[in-house]
Amino acid sequence: MGNETLSFLVAGLPPVLRLWFEEIRAKPLVTEGTASELGPRNLSAFALSSAERTSLRSGDIERFLLAVTEVWREAIGSSRGAWVAYAWHDEMAGQLRISACPASNASQLPFVCAIKEFSIRELVDAFLGEIDFVPYGQLQPLPGLSDNEASDRPFEQHVWMDRL
Repeated sequence: MGNETLSFLVAGLPPVLRLWFEEIRAKPLVTEGTASELGPRNLSAFALSSAERTSLRSGDIERFLLAVTEVWREAIGSSRGAWVAYAWHDEMAGQLRISACPASNASQLPFVCAIKEFSIRELVDAFLGEIDFVPYGQLQPLPGLSDNEASDRPFEQHVWMDRL
């Protein structure tokens, strides 16, 4: 990969994603420290309005994520050891979050919960498929699942990773 790949990925990005990309590209990647220090320091978070969400295609956000990882891949170079870019959908905040840190597998990412690797498509579909707001009065229990069963399940963060 290289500049041609990056140009291809960025070409035709919708304005909101182009803005997000330029924001990340302008922010220097911090490379000195541990995964638990660098994950939060290299973090960027983005949210969409309802209109923006319905106007974007999955492929647009996939290209955005791949363009970001390409920029970071170039910033890391080959002398830094194992690094990953990783992204997840923060459902509570309604955000797509992306960061990079030194790691060779998901267990080394700076999360305190269990991690399940997602494909890029699964991540994007989860982000684009979210709903904005469900009023408390409209919340419904999940069929066949008691409140105790739901609270006994450990949280598992779904994360997409790309090795840099």
